[in-house]
Amino acid sequence: MRGLFISNFKISKTYQNHETWVDLLRFYASERGEELAYTFLIDGEEQSESLSFAQLHKNAQKIALSLRAQVGLGERVLLLFPPSLDYISSFLGCLYAGTIPVPAYPPDLYNLRNSLARLEMIVSDCQAKIALSSREFIRLFQGQVGGKEGDFFRQATPTLLSLRWVSPDETVEGCWERPPLNGKSIAFLQYTSGSTGQPKGVVLTHQNILYNAEMEKQAFAHHDKTVCFSWLPLYHDMGLIGNILQALYLGRPCIFMSPLHFLQRPVRWLKAISRYQATTSGGPNFAYELCCRKITPEECSELNLNSWEVAFNGAEPIRASTIHKFSEIFSPYGFRRTSFHPCYGLAEATLFVSGGQARDLPCMESFDSQKLQAKQAKTSKEPDQVLVSSGQTVLEQKIIIVDPEKQVSLPFGQIGEIWLSGPHIANCYWQKEELSQDIFCAALGEYPEKLFLRTGDLGFFHKGNLFIAGRIKDLIILSGQNYYPQDIERVVEESDTCLRPGCSAAFSLEENDQEKLIIVAELRDPKKQENLPWESIISKIRLAISREFQQQVETIVLLPPCSLPKTSSGKIQRHTCRKKFLENIWKVLVRKDS
Repeated sequence: MRGLFISNFKISKTYQNHETWVDLLRFYASERGEELAYTFLIDGEEQSESLSFAQLHKNAQKIALSLRAQVGLGERVLLLFPPSLDYISSFLGCLYAGTIPVPAYPPDLYNLRNSLARLEMIVSDCQAKIALSSREFIRLFQGQVGGKEGDFFRQATPTLLSLRWVSPDETVEGCWERPPLNGKSIAFLQYTSGSTGQPKGVVLTHQNILYNAEMEKQAFAHHDKTVCFSWLPLYHDMGLIGNILQALYLGRPCIFMSPLHFLQRPVRWLKAISRYQATTSGGPNFAYELCCRKITPEECSELNLNSWEVAFNGAEPIRASTIHKFSEIFSPYGFRRTSFHPCYGLAEATLFVSGGQARDLPCMESFDSQKLQAKQAKTSKEPDQVLVSSGQTVLEQKIIIVDPEKQVSLPFGQIGEIWLSGPHIANCYWQKEELSQDIFCAALGEYPEKLFLRTGDLGFFHKGNLFIAGRIKDLIILSGQNYYPQDIERVVEESDTCLRPGCSAAFSLEENDQEKLIIVAELRDPKKQENLPWESIISKIRLAISREFQQQVETIVLLPPCSLPKTSSGKIQRHTCRKKFLENIWKVLVRKDS
């Protein structure tokens, strides 16, 4: 077989004995009632509040009664909270009601236009009629605030204002009854992007998430003393599924704080691990880089990272240099390089797909960069292009490397698209039948009994390990955040009337182990090129990108009309643009580096 298939793991009793997350929480509420389930660090440091398993069960019942008084089974419920215990109670309350929670980005008062447009697209797509939110956000959406923010909410969000808003502290008299759920029932919708014009809601069942939780448990070698800590957003799959629900699956405590508090002072993350003796915690590669750059030796004096067993690293390209730097800086304070756990996953597979061997050193290999460009993985004795392995699979999952055009599997060492099959793979996108058929129902003649998920990611196997080589998709990852190039290009083209609509390209390049954003754009009128205010145009582009996405542009290139390569249907060929930029073969009017 050309795929990688491992089934030498035994399914735990937790997975065997509980068909839904409702049943699981009820079990822990009965067996471990007063034990702490979740602790939230309100200020990211000392001030905290907690919930026991029994309290969580009680809160979920109360919220379920409130929801069932207003909507029926299977209705979608928008979740719109800042990081808090209420978020967790509300998510589980939706499950207890038999409704379908839809986690969403909370509104950003400093970037209202973008965040509200994203919310409206999600609400329209899933046809939610009701929203669970904090009192503060409800006041905003009901127009109970003054000033510019209140006017914007009242005038610009008719779709959101039509929702019925519910606070988790509302009470309804009654006796809760378990809804008619089973493993195949939809648990929640996980939206892959809130910034694109066509949001896609991955439909996840209780079985999908429970099985993925079992995969993560075994890959991370979690045990009855595991303590999770997280700063990751609760509306993100890594934060919600990888931390919050994983801790619930284990019946173990989870401590968490706001991502904002981590970004403000990265040392808060490591101090919290030290204080609570957390064993599992992690995030995207940029988080480890941020710690290396921002944490001072003086701040390290109180750290004790001996308890940290699993430092997972995923969601964006994993850098060997980051692993080396982080290990070198923090090993004097108890951190072990063997704790690093590089992993790979995606929303369509619930979350977790593969990971390194627990307690082993991360697997790194140097490959011939020219061969990689030719879609061949050949090792190099020189440190040419060092890649970090994303490990191996666990349980009943099949990973196959496929030629995306011929749709045939490739042998080890050949680079192709990663295809997946297993009980954790979602069945579809919400109400997108044609797209779902293409993405979730791929078939190979070698495996006539299976359907596969097409990930859009490029990878290969080497010595039994999965390596990620790039993306077929044009997705851009900056500082751990995913951006669709068409969204960036739209903002660029709207920044100045001198730019041609539909004639810009956004892509990223790796430089010094960081992804840098590159913008290439055509000008509208060639006759006026000599007298154009170049500096003003470039400044407007930078300002627009900063306002909309909170990102910096590394390089801006302005071109004459009809310079960008396009397909026969008029679509920008971004990969060709990237190649032309690297080869410097364009007739450039202006190039400005940061």
